[in-house]
Amino acid sequence: MELWAFKHPMRTEKMSDHILDGIKFIKKYYISIGYHERLLKKINKLSKKLHINLSLTPDDLVWMITVAYSFHDIGKIASPLYERILTGRGAPLHELFSSAILSITMNLHLTLKNQEKTLIIDSIYFAILLHHSAMRQLEDFKHIFKEIYGDAYYIYLPHNRALIFNQIIEKVSSIVNLSRTIPYVRKMKIPVANIFREYENKIAYWFGGYTPNKLLRYILETLVLSILHPLIMADNYAASIHSQNKIFPSWLEEYINSMNILV
Repeated sequence: MELWAFKHPMRTEKMSDHILDGIKFIKKYYISIGYHERLLKKINKLSKKLHINLSLTPDDLVWMITVAYSFHDIGKIASPLYERILTGRGAPLHELFSSAILSITMNLHLTLKNQEKTLIIDSIYFAILLHHSAMRQLEDFKHIFKEIYGDAYYIYLPHNRALIFNQIIEKVSSIVNLSRTIPYVRKMKIPVANIFREYENKIAYWFGGYTPNKLLRYILETLVLSILHPLIMADNYAASIHSQNKIFPSWLEEYINSMNILV
């Protein structure tokens, strides 16, 4: 059984190809040139300036970028989104549901002190959330969901799809040679109301007018943007090579050329 990231006459793409091709792109054009090491220097400098003690390592940042890319489309394989994928209609809002599945999975597996655990999970959460659109108001999410998915109460990731996704994750870990494992996903049935509530709570926690986390928020924002950059580049690269005409988006081609990279 294959999982599909996209099914359309102009582009048919397996989830395994989309993830693995993107991860190879990230490894070659980001990790191999020390992107994560430069990012850590920036984070450490900012942490010192803000008097915040963090214990992030270069390997942690590689892991975060890899996890973000690996999970960025997982919402597509949850019902009722996957049924739309199979009929060539795409999966609007999959970024929100990918973030929710990521958050549940990471909270089950990460064992860190609370501040650092929250920072790591939410940095990945927001990077995934932003890979298709700017931050939306909660009411916008609700309106779009109702318009497309009607009165669906849950999103459901069945065991067989979770199992196949985990097999892809094993290949990701071997490509990047991670020092720590990417947690496996499990079958889950998540009330849509809970997903909306989590989004609302995270926005309030980090960006509310009276949040106690203003200093740490600067680090979160740096991490989100730094994870989002390779995620978007790899996402568009992987999608473009599986399009019928194999045409790169012009902005992606310009960026690659500016780095003197021959794809």
